[in-house]
Amino acid sequence: AAIYASNTRIPYLFTTTDTKFTENSVTVLDESIDLSDVKPGMLIDTSVRANINKDWYVTSVVSVEGRTINTNLWYKVQSNPNAETVTGTPADGLAITVNPMIGVWGANFNVYIPQEDAAAGTALELGVYSKSTVPQDIVGLRITSGGEFINNGAKITGSYSNAYDAVNVDGGTAYNVDPDA
Repeated sequence: AAIYASNTRIPYLFTTTDTKFTENSVTVLDESIDLSDVKPGMLIDTSVRANINKDWYVTSVVSVEGRTINTNLWYKVQSNPNAETVTGTPADGLAITVNPMIGVWGANFNVYIPQEDAAAGTALELGVYSKSTVPQDIVGLRITSGGEFINNGAKITGSYSNAYDAVNVDGGTAYNVDPDA
């Protein structure tokens, strides 16, 4: 492998149900919980990751003052992915998890293009070239689960014109998938 990347979930800072909420904060009433490691930009959610199919709230930390964590608005993450995004205030006593790991990436490539700059961008380009005459298994992208079950081999989200566009210039099979397909 020219590049190998691996990542392991880090533990969250703490979870507690001893909470009091406002539109832009949560006060941690349990004095045994140390808030000194809570930093701006960290995430807070109310799911405790146990009932992920139910609605929960998520926000980010703005600052910490004493026992109160000042936050941005609380956004309701709804089990219906087509539901309108709403804000609200969680009920007092609801569990919070501070700095939950909501995803683990082996590698994460991002391209940011300001409106007035570059006309195109590619987050990751794979070029596969072979001059070999020996029959071989050459794959531009292989997704392997390692024997474990995975939900999606590839998932494309956001705004796009083609979810998948393959053009074959030398025989074989290529598929163009319409975004509405």
